Amino acid sequence: MKNTVRMKIMLRQAMRKFSIEFVYDKGDVNLLDEWLKSVLKIEVKIAKQDLESIIERNLILINELFQIVKVPCFSKGTILSIDKIDNNTNRYKADIKISDIEYLHENYYTTVISFSINSILWMLKTPVNDSSILELYQLIEKNVISKLNGVVGSGKSTIGILKNAYEKDIPFMHLSGGVYQLGWGSSLRLINRSVTDLDSVIGATIANNKMISSNMIGMSGLPSPVNALVSDVDMALQIAKKIKWPVVLKPVDGDRGEGVTINVNSPEKLIIAFEHAKRYSQSKRVIVEREVLGVVHRVFVVKGEVLYVVKRVPKAVIGDAINSVSELIKIANRDLDATPPWLRSEIFKSDTEAIEAMNAFGFTMESIPKVDERVPLRMIESTVFGGGSIDASTQIHKENIRIALQATKLTGLEIAGIDIITQDISKPWYENGAIINEINVAPVLGGSEVSKQNISKFLDRVIVQNGRIPVSIFVGGERAMKEALKKQKKSIKKRVSCYLTSHDKTLDKLSSEMIYTNKSLYKRVKSLLINKEVEELIIVLQTDEILLKGLPLDKVDDILFVDEELKSIISNKEFSKSDLPLIELELEKLKQGY
Repeated sequence: MKNTVRMKIMLRQAMRKFSIEFVYDKGDVNLLDEWLKSVLKIEVKIAKQDLESIIERNLILINELFQIVKVPCFSKGTILSIDKIDNNTNRYKADIKISDIEYLHENYYTTVISFSINSILWMLKTPVNDSSILELYQLIEKNVISKLNGVVGSGKSTIGILKNAYEKDIPFMHLSGGVYQLGWGSSLRLINRSVTDLDSVIGATIANNKMISSNMIGMSGLPSPVNALVSDVDMALQIAKKIKWPVVLKPVDGDRGEGVTINVNSPEKLIIAFEHAKRYSQSKRVIVEREVLGVVHRVFVVKGEVLYVVKRVPKAVIGDAINSVSELIKIANRDLDATPPWLRSEIFKSDTEAIEAMNAFGFTMESIPKVDERVPLRMIESTVFGGGSIDASTQIHKENIRIALQATKLTGLEIAGIDIITQDISKPWYENGAIINEINVAPVLGGSEVSKQNISKFLDRVIVQNGRIPVSIFVGGERAMKEALKKQKKSIKKRVSCYLTSHDKTLDKLSSEMIYTNKSLYKRVKSLLINKEVEELIIVLQTDEILLKGLPLDKVDDILFVDEELKSIISNKEFSKSDLPLIELELEKLKQGY
């Protein structure tokens, strides 16, 4: 006898069905929740402790594991059924549905699903201690991160943007290689990290070469660095003497702050700094630049407006008026150790560079800083060593905004991170010798709390109308097609670029037929959703294909049932009207948006 649980399906992302088999010999659900909440930092709001609720926790874990490797599985998974298939061994089978991401091979799904249920069963019976925590972290690294990291090519900014898009009800799909489409038809935008389809390729080339961008900034009359490009140490020494010490050395084509040395004030230091910068340069060329007093401020520009501004401060420990700097570093690293590896920041170092940095600000390893006093462990903030960001959006002077926007226009980039070195961002650049240090293409979005808080505003500026276009469905045979054609004609008359498609006939904005080699409504609709000329879409549903594949959208505006003259492609038999309620149910989900 089978014990079966049935649940209502409520979905937003497209879903894919899987079956899992497992042996359930009970366990401590409170212990499982301790693992999920305290160790893996996963929010769980499930009070029940029966088998069904354990599988619900498993669905949450599956999504979290995918998100660790930047796969955008956000919709709550669904339990279709749970069956006991062997009373003697307590063996069960659960049918589930989880988010379906385009171009993610089924093997990756089965890898994560299998690891997740096995981990859930393990956590039900394993006490939480340092040894078991380390074991779980290592298992996740071995079985999930090392196998799936980068499989969809998503950058650091992408997962945060997609999660916010999901929360804002903006449809998205993976086009492969980490490129995602947000929205449909004429409202769609393509993104890869924080780059969009409207960013200039030449602009990206300019931004990625620090010397080209520096030259352009200077030629346009904006405050630019005093620098020169060199290929050997002798040239570097000559330039340093000419522009005066101290200088900064950095690779001409590097990023993430790698290879950068500041406060180079002697030939001996320059030789070391040159070799360091050269090591991180693909072209083996180095920029020697006059050092400017101040701190880097990142001005994040989107579509000709400033989204936010942050002051970028180096990695530091924060004083508590009790512990020495040495102890504060140990405490900070212990806190990191208590965080899942994939959520950790860079470690707090106590090496020579850290000691030199703290000494420059009047601290030693034995110093006891005051409450909330920052003790820098590096001279500058960088992606390599980490750091912090302080919101300066309300402090920036309007003249500094002007030069940031002008620098962005120089490149033709829609989105850019303009780095201004200044002692005080609230003062205009010409009063304190500030410069535009760099123009950054694909600036990280979501890397700091300030940045995370602005992702929603970023989408508001990039996406219009939630990325959606009007979509309607006509259901039936030839009469349905005639009614749909009438509607298309009215839209075309209003100068709306309206497209129409059934499973075997697709008409463009002029009502001319488009040639397709397939007879799949699903594929034809999807092809029109990625067509930027489509301002409105009319779908004519004339078969039962929707029961087999669904449709590649999460909601529609209108559904009109014209007649019941449908055809069957699922079987060779005539369409069975007993399937109509199932089709009506699928369409109701699209109408209600679940």
